[in-house]
Amino acid sequence: ALQEQARLQTGSAELDRVLGGGLVAGSAVLIGGNPGAGKSTFLLQLLCPLAATQTFLYVTGEEPPELVPMRARRLGRPVV
Repeated sequence: ALQEQARLQTGSAELDRVLGGGLVAGSAVLIGGNPGAGKSTFLLQLLCPLAATQTFLYVTGEEPPELVPMRARRLGRPVV
């Protein structure tokens, strides 16, 4: 029988619901949508607070690498 994996709550009830209760360690989650829809802003708002105790890899194919930390600083989030 499969065991239920421990899940990390993201702080977004809707995202946690879609993910089956939160993020699973070692998993990959693909967030898609139209350019400019707010995917990066949404993810930075969620993941920056969690990064104080967890490690995340943020991969984007849509924007230049230097834009992500610039956006995080603009949102008042620490850049690690």
